[in-house]
Amino acid sequence: MKKIALACSLLLAGCGIVPLPQQPLSDFDLSMPFSASAPTPVLYLKGDPQIQQGGPVQGVRVQYNVRYLPALLSSSRHGLAFYVRSALPGPQDTHCTDRGSYYECDPTREERVGSITLEQSQPNALTLAGAALDRAVRAKQGYVGLALEEGQIAPGDRLEFRNGTVNARF
Repeated sequence: MKKIALACSLLLAGCGIVPLPQQPLSDFDLSMPFSASAPTPVLYLKGDPQIQQGGPVQGVRVQYNVRYLPALLSSSRHGLAFYVRSALPGPQDTHCTDRGSYYECDPTREERVGSITLEQSQPNALTLAGAALDRAVRAKQGYVGLALEEGQIAPGDRLEFRNGTVNARF
C-alpha cells in the first residue's frame, strides 16, 4: 500500500499538481537610466541574470506591489510590459540590438509574462506568469525585460517593488 501511495504522489508531482508553499521575495527598486516615450522595445540589462534560483517546477507566479515614483513631473499614467528569456540575446536573435549596457528587442518576438498600469505614486498589483518564466526558473537562469507601452520615463524615475511572493507547483 505504501508503494502505491508513493507512486501516486510521484505521479501527481510530475503533473504539476502539488503546490509548494508560498515564498517571500526581497523588496527592490529599479531606477530609470534614461528618458523614453511609449512605445519602447523590450529592454534587457546586460550582466547577471535576475533569476538565479529555481528547480523542477511549473506554474510559477511572481507577485509584487509596484509603485511608480517620478524624479520630476511626468505623465501620470504608465503602462509597462514584462518579458522573460533564459539567455541574453545572441547573434541568432536578429530582432535584438546590442546597445552597450543593454539589449533592445522587438516585443512581438519576445515572450510576455505580465503587464501593469501605474498611476503616479499609487501602488498596483503585478503578477508575472507563463511558460517563459517557468523555463527560466527550471534553468535557474532568467533575464527580465521591460517595455514601456504608455507614458514617459525620465532619468531618476523609480519603480518600487514591495511585498513580493512566488508560488509554484511540482
